[in-house]
Amino acid sequence: MIDEDDAATWPDFLPANAPPPAIAPFDEAQANKHQQAWANYLGLPVEREIDLPGGEKLTMVLIPPGEFMMGSTEEEVAQLLEEAKEARDKSLVEFIPSEAPQHRVRISRPFYLGKYELTQGQWEAVIENNPSKFNGNPSHPVEYVSWDDVQPLLENSNEVCEKEGMEFVLPSEPQWEYECRTGTDTAWYCGNSKATLHEFAWFNANGERKTHSVGSLKANAWGLYDMHGNPLRPQSRDNLRQSLVPAQSEGQPAPNYRGALTSAANGAEPRARLPLGRAKAGNVRLSRNPCRVTLHHPVLLPGVPS
Repeated sequence: MIDEDDAATWPDFLPANAPPPAIAPFDEAQANKHQQAWANYLGLPVEREIDLPGGEKLTMVLIPPGEFMMGSTEEEVAQLLEEAKEARDKSLVEFIPSEAPQHRVRISRPFYLGKYELTQGQWEAVIENNPSKFNGNPSHPVEYVSWDDVQPLLENSNEVCEKEGMEFVLPSEPQWEYECRTGTDTAWYCGNSKATLHEFAWFNANGERKTHSVGSLKANAWGLYDMHGNPLRPQSRDNLRQSLVPAQSEGQPAPNYRGALTSAANGAEPRARLPLGRAKAGNVRLSRNPCRVTLHHPVLLPGVPS
C-alpha cells in the first residue's frame, strides 16, 4: 500500500501548478477525475485521434502521472510457481520469478496510450504488409512482429505528429503495468477472481485460441481495452524486464520514469530484440497485471508545461 503522504514528495517532479498525481490505490471514478484534470491542465483532450494513411485512425487515451507498486510479492510469486510446477509449465516457472521484488514506481510525465491494440488494418496502412498468423482481419490485433519490425512503424507515425511536438514510442515496462493496473493491486484490473475475467479478456476459457476484434470486451478504468489477453504470445520468450527496466539497488528511492523512455534512455540496452507479444490468450496466469510480456499499444508523448 502506498501512503497518500507520498504525494508531498512529488513537487520536485511536477510543475507547481500541476494537478496531483494518481497515487494507487484509486477507483474508476478517481481515475477519470485524474485524466480530466490533466487534460484541462495540458489543454488537450482525454481522447484524441491520429490520422493514419488510407483513412485509418488511431485513438489515444491520456494517462496522467502517478505512482504504484510494480511487480508481485514474494508470497504471490511462491504461489504462482507452485501452480506452474503442478501444471508442468516450464516457461512460467522460468518467467514468474522476474516479477519480484515488488517495488514502488513513479510515472512522472503524462502520456497518451492507444485505446485499443494496434490493429492489422492500422499496421497495413503504415507498413503495407501483415505478419499476423490470424491475418485477413483488419479489426484484429497485429501479432508476430519483432522489435525491429516496429521501428519503421514508429518512424512513419512520428512524421504525422512531428508538427505537434509529440513522439510515438513503445511503452516502457513500468508504464505498461501502471496503465494495466489502473490503481488496483489485484491479479487483474477486474479483481482476483477468474469468474468475471471473461468480461474483460480473451483467454483459454473464451478465446478459442485465436485473436478477436479489438475493443469487443470491457475496458479498464483508464478506458483501455484488451490490456489482458487477445493476441497469442509468440513462440519466442520476451525478456522485457531485463530489456526495459534499469537495475535498481536496494535502498534506492522509487525510480522515476519520465514518460515512455526507450531502453537506452532507461540506462539499459536490450539483451535481445525478440517478437513483441501480448499475454498468451490460452494461459490465464500470463494475463495478470504483473506479467508484462506485451507491448501492443503505442504511446504518444505530449509536451508538459514547465
